[in-house]
Amino acid sequence: MRHGRVVWTILLLWLVSSASAGSMIVDAAPRTHAGSKGCPGRSLQNPDVEYADLCCLSGYVLIGGEIIAGAQVALYDEQGQQIGAAVTSYDPQSHDPAAYTFDLSLGTQAQAGDRVTITALYGHRMVSASHVLRPGAQWVNLGVAAWEIDRDGKSDVGIFRPSDATWWVAHSSENRSSAGQFGLPTDTPVPADYDRDGITDSAVFSSGRWRIASSLSGWSVSEFMLGNSGDLPVPADYYGDGRADLAVFQPQTGMWQILRRFDAEIDWRRFGQAGDLPVPADYDGDHVADLAVFRPGTGEWHIAGSVSGASTQQWGQAGDLPVPTDYDGDGKTDLAVFRPGTSHWHILRSSDGASISERFGFSDDRPVPADYDGDGKANIAVFRSSDRTWYILNPHDSSSLTAWVYGLPGDIPLPGAYIPTTTP
Repeated sequence: MRHGRVVWTILLLWLVSSASAGSMIVDAAPRTHAGSKGCPGRSLQNPDVEYADLCCLSGYVLIGGEIIAGAQVALYDEQGQQIGAAVTSYDPQSHDPAAYTFDLSLGTQAQAGDRVTITALYGHRMVSASHVLRPGAQWVNLGVAAWEIDRDGKSDVGIFRPSDATWWVAHSSENRSSAGQFGLPTDTPVPADYDRDGITDSAVFSSGRWRIASSLSGWSVSEFMLGNSGDLPVPADYYGDGRADLAVFQPQTGMWQILRRFDAEIDWRRFGQAGDLPVPADYDGDHVADLAVFRPGTGEWHIAGSVSGASTQQWGQAGDLPVPTDYDGDGKTDLAVFRPGTSHWHILRSSDGASISERFGFSDDRPVPADYDGDGKANIAVFRSSDRTWYILNPHDSSSLTAWVYGLPGDIPLPGAYIPTTTP
């Protein structure tokens, strides 16, 4: 563990408020569609309509924990020229009364494959995102971080306690915790934003049975069946509509099953081989999760980019744990591994191709990288079960760290829920 100036934040656990077979498609590259009032010809009801030259962007702007109406949205190309503008307004198609969205139809001003920057200004506050365009409708939210409950743009510390199936979350915007019981002690936690409201929903998986408590609908519970015992749950936004899709990976066969929200059919995709670890994420910056696997025996990454195409990259070695996320803030997931034997993090930055090596943590720590400070870049971080502490590296001053005492031995950290604890 790197030593230096330590900022201690003690969260008191007593500050609690209770929260209470389809069509066969064997193809590694998923079709994408978002459903947008700005692209009336291409919607969830008509996903196969293609517009090669028409790129339509929709999304919402999150500032200060609220979805904002009246935010001034601007779109810029790679040369910094403005090519579009909009104002967030109420979306009558949404079930969320706070769903104020923006819509941009670009026509011939931009085309699929172009990288753009989206900014939103409200008062004196601005949020932005980088995005690679693809054909048709697509959804991009501004000001949202992964693994958060209070929509303040920062990832929240949280755990699932298997002993009593309780979820605990420390709200980064307030000095308080919330807790609620959901699931069974034998369930696997699968937290994600399944309803596109910028809040991570509580969800559990067990032998193909999914139970999701939606924050958008007052934490009402829905149940689904997808997968079997032994399958690995890998929910992610595979279709670019801003919602996490139910998905499983079969480690014995390399087969993926993805439940299509728009027609309740299942996409079957073969990508990977026996023993691979699934690492789906947005590696090419188009806000669509790409199928990807990490091959622990060789340290190879195999990625089916929805824009960039299939690729193979050597990054890591036998025994490494894959910890991919966006460490450099360019909107693309970076290849990264945590090496338990030496406690080193090895990161390959997508923004400039530079490699970063940082020693942080102990060999039995659980890696939990996430954007805890809201700067748009994931922090290197670990959860140490033995002393119930989260250690978060300050990216702007590597001699300092933040330590949060939160959890108990045996708890599963939510930001690291999909990171393996061991390799095959």
